[in-house]
Amino acid sequence: MILTKSISKLTQETPELKPIMEPDPIEFSFETVGWTVLLWVLIISILVIAIRGMLLYRKNKYKRTALKKLKKLAPDSSDINQQIATQLKIVAIQSYGRGTVAHLSGKDWTSFLQSKTKHTQFEELDSFLMECLYKNNTDSAQTKQFLTFSKKWIKTHA
Repeated sequence: MILTKSISKLTQETPELKPIMEPDPIEFSFETVGWTVLLWVLIISILVIAIRGMLLYRKNKYKRTALKKLKKLAPDSSDINQQIATQLKIVAIQSYGRGTVAHLSGKDWTSFLQSKTKHTQFEELDSFLMECLYKNNTDSAQTKQFLTFSKKWIKTHA
């Protein structure tokens, strides 16, 4: 009962509230130095990213060219393994230099290929490579595997 009396007194004695006075809105503009600096940082960053992308694209042209040549190979040709090996050697010479790669053959060549990427297992094909490259024996399943490994190596070598 006491509570109801005090509430009724408060409602009778409360004066009317006037509307809140809000300040004028602050105008927003890009005229400060920070926005100009941010704009230039963004422009320079975009240019740097674009130039680096263009340089990387140019740098990897030899990979795209080799992959196109491997894609055009006829799977039933008699010298397909020679052509695949030639493309591998060309890519390796362009990447690591003639002095490092040109003299490699046999186990040294497959070990070199294996050491430059983790995504392919050329050492599995070691005996096949020796037979197909030097004795001209062809096995279509192993040739497909050789072609797959070669494409993967070209794409992923360091």
